Amino acid sequence: MRLAIKIFIIIVAIFLGFLVNLFLYGFLILPAFVKTASETKVPNLIGLTVEEAREVLKRAKLKLDEKIIYEENNFPAEKIFKQIPEPNTKIKTGRQVKVMVSLGPKFISVPEIYESDLEKTIELLEQYGLKPKIETIFSPEYESKIINIEPPPNTRIRKGSMIKIFWATKEAPVFPMPNLYGLTLENIQKILEKYSLYIKEIRETESKEKEGIIIFQYPEEGTLVKKGDSVIIIVSKGSD
Repeated sequence: MRLAIKIFIIIVAIFLGFLVNLFLYGFLILPAFVKTASETKVPNLIGLTVEEAREVLKRAKLKLDEKIIYEENNFPAEKIFKQIPEPNTKIKTGRQVKVMVSLGPKFISVPEIYESDLEKTIELLEQYGLKPKIETIFSPEYESKIINIEPPPNTRIRKGSMIKIFWATKEAPVFPMPNLYGLTLENIQKILEKYSLYIKEIRETESKEKEGIIIFQYPEEGTLVKKGDSVIIIVSKGSD
């Protein structure tokens, strides 16, 4: 009788152990294994062509979304510059990966320019996404005129490229500073207006010269200056 009870207990224990193992395998181990096995990391497709990306995804048990987006930018033409999901993202096998492919830099034609209007030409080029750079040429043959641009109109160039504008004028770029010594402030007004110079500062100091006479100037006479430059003047207060 006791032997039968022991055998029964052993059988029950084995059966319960089997049930516990079955539970652990069915509800914990197997789902975790299946979950891990059904996921994969998204490979990096940036810089690849569409065909290259398709092969890489195939090896990773993923698919390429055939709704490809094409865009003009500075990335090399026919190369993938963006992907969704991003590289190394974990997703289920069999999922699709979306890619964006570059058409290369955007090219535009250099527009016709306004020969006699520098300001309008600069504005026009900027509207086209170009970067104007002015090269001033001083010549007695021309009077405020655009004589050339490089590259010339109708040339196909990349958006954002620099355009050189050759602007010709009769005005000299620099000229010698005129002599203001010994003159009064009233006397020098016409001189400064003629050369488009302006007074930045006027100082007064005692000297042997009569009151109101200019005894110092900066820049000094003969110094090369240009239109719009400023001048500092020291005027005599006379002597006590």
